[in-house]
Formats: sequence, C-alpha cells, structure tokens
Amino acid sequence: MPIDAEKNSKHCADGRIKKEYYLSEPFTRETAGKLSSFGTVTLLAFLPKPLFTLVRKPNMNMRAVLGERIVEIWYEPEDLPVAEPVIYRLLD
Repeated sequence: MPIDAEKNSKHCADGRIKKEYYLSEPFTRETAGKLSSFGTVTLLAFLPKPLFTLVRKPNMNMRAVLGERIVEIWYEPEDLPVAEPVIYRLLD
C-alpha cells in the first residue's frame, strides 16, 4: 500500500514536524504487523475505530486508524531527510 500523496505538513509547538500521508489503500492489521519490527507498536483494537500507534525512539511517532487511508507521522526536523524515505519504503 504505497503512499499516494502528502496531505498536510505542519510545525508543532514541541518543535517536531507532523506530516499526514494518503495511502493507496486503507491501513490494515497486516500493515501494522509489518511495521512492528521498526518500533514499539500498540494496537487499540477495542476502540470503535481501532487505532494503531508506532513509537520509534527517540524521535518518531506514527498513528493510523485501521480501515482509513491517512497515516500521521511526527518527526524531529533533523531526522526528516533520513526517516521519511524509510517510511515510504516500509509502506510500499
């Protein structure tokens, strides 16, 4: 499920950069499993809209709702040039 487009980008109050990406297909439980080797994954399947989060210490967070096509990722500005291409490869 590749990234189709970047939806939004903003600078957060804590100094990080938040980017939202549109996926070509909805985010799935299988995709969450594929990303589990990249960081600490939490899947809140009991919520009405199951929520996936990934934390890669020290400075990257990802969030997606299962069944939706938007993924939100927070980066440290200095890590963005290295981390963003990795995310594109992981979601491809």
